[in-house]
Amino acid sequence: MFDLNIGGFILLLISIKLLQFFFYFLFIMRKGPEESATSFSIGFKKKGNDGNIWSIVKNKNGVKRWKKTHKKRKKKNKTRKIFKSKLKNVGHEKKITVKILKSFKKKYGVTTTGNKKEMAEGLWTVHGGSMSDDDLLLIIPLLSKRDRKEAEKLLSKRITEPVINYKGMWMPQPKPLRKMSRKEMIKHLRHFRNVWERETTRNQDLSDERLDEESDKDLRGLLKFYFSNEAKQIAGDWLR
Repeated sequence: MFDLNIGGFILLLISIKLLQFFFYFLFIMRKGPEESATSFSIGFKKKGNDGNIWSIVKNKNGVKRWKKTHKKRKKKNKTRKIFKSKLKNVGHEKKITVKILKSFKKKYGVTTTGNKKEMAEGLWTVHGGSMSDDDLLLIIPLLSKRDRKEAEKLLSKRITEPVINYKGMWMPQPKPLRKMSRKEMIKHLRHFRNVWERETTRNQDLSDERLDEESDKDLRGLLKFYFSNEAKQIAGDWLR
């Protein structure tokens, strides 16, 4: 019985102390910084006892005091607004036909079959990052919620962070490929190989031995990609 009374007494003391602490915290402890406001200049900021930031202001009587600084509201992202306006111009999924999707499949070398949604998902999965903005806008309404979010994010980034300097990863084609000599084609391919491997850290599988062994026709095929809009889009997404 004695031990039980001692235990109860200790619990009572702990409860009283806790109540005293909460009473002090809620009603006595100042929420602002402990230091006097008169010790600092106007505009000085400091974290208060409540965890918020307080700054020195002067009231109508010219007396300095601490005032809690209200958190600035985040500016609304204009990117989403721009994107929505672009998407509104395109309309919903009825705007894109099976014929258009099949032309996209041919354009981007995608073999996915099925209904419109399945073809759109295949295009995004295989070549979403290299699709032009206009083509991507057309298939977005057909994508799943998750993929639509990723596609919108990609387009928004392209809008807000346009790439001006491609660092050699892409450049306009100087002249028709059929008019380029073998030496010129190999020179361009070596350039693109070196730059892409430097920026992406990915092997382009264009060793000097392979370039020497490839036919002129195959060299044109390889070089065609690096001068394409597809390569331009991929390079831009790497550099953003």
